[in-house]
Amino acid sequence: MEAMEPGLIGRPVASLRDPNVCHIPVSRLTSFQRLQYLHQNLWKRWSQEYISELQQRSKWRTQQSQLEPDMFVLVKDDNVPPLQWKLGRIFQLHPGTDGIARVASVRTQHVKDKNLGEITVANNNKVPVVCTGDIDIKTEVNDKQFDIVIRDALCVPNLTTNLLSVSQLIKKGNRVIFTEKDCQIYNSVGELIATADLQENVYKLNIELIATADLQENVYKLNIIKPETNKCFLATANMWHRRLGHVNYADLRKMNDGVVQGLTCKDKVVKQDCVVCCEGKQSRPPFKHEGTRATERRQTKQASVQA
Repeated sequence: MEAMEPGLIGRPVASLRDPNVCHIPVSRLTSFQRLQYLHQNLWKRWSQEYISELQQRSKWRTQQSQLEPDMFVLVKDDNVPPLQWKLGRIFQLHPGTDGIARVASVRTQHVKDKNLGEITVANNNKVPVVCTGDIDIKTEVNDKQFDIVIRDALCVPNLTTNLLSVSQLIKKGNRVIFTEKDCQIYNSVGELIATADLQENVYKLNIELIATADLQENVYKLNIIKPETNKCFLATANMWHRRLGHVNYADLRKMNDGVVQGLTCKDKVVKQDCVVCCEGKQSRPPFKHEGTRATERRQTKQASVQA
């Protein structure tokens, strides 16, 4: 059966009928109504399947026998349609013990491949820059989460820690305020989007840590976070009160004092007025039961009798 395309479904209302159906007495209005029905029902039902078939041609499904550097590939993503898959270039192959390369390092448009040279660290040593790209981080300020994208971040595997340039933040239109204990970062519209605490003479950005990775044999391998470091995200006492099913503040204060590991409140645990708690504990006055007794002979009474 030939694939049904938009051009094969509809035709102009004023066009001539096909020769093989000229003997069928069908008015132009009926023909138009039938074409509209086909267009609105059948095409709407088959359009997604048809477009999906257009996106994946047979030549796309052929497997390449041997991968080579500088080859262009499509990075498959099950969450987006094939037409939105990212186009990348293989820059390194990682063969196994049998000599067959089953893993390849691919750079997409989000990772810029260019010679970035080296950077100079505090001890005047120079470390090479591998590549640059965009990094997504999550922060939480005043019970509000922010998804922040750090543009043009330099990838320097030889550095032992991640560094954030204050000058680049200001250059992008942000505002940074330092105090004796912490640091506050505001965006271009004056909204507080991130904070950093002073630890060991270094301001450390408060972000949500999901996982870490180490560079081993030119490949970043994901690490499993240790149980003692897999702590809940730092939040206020009111946030913990809601997370724990509106627990009472007396028990929450004990949890914050060390009864529970990983639970840390940013502020002092003080009893607050919670609307949900007040509405959930509202009680109704009791219904007074007024019994009736027969006062006269042959008076009708209503009763439920169960056999």
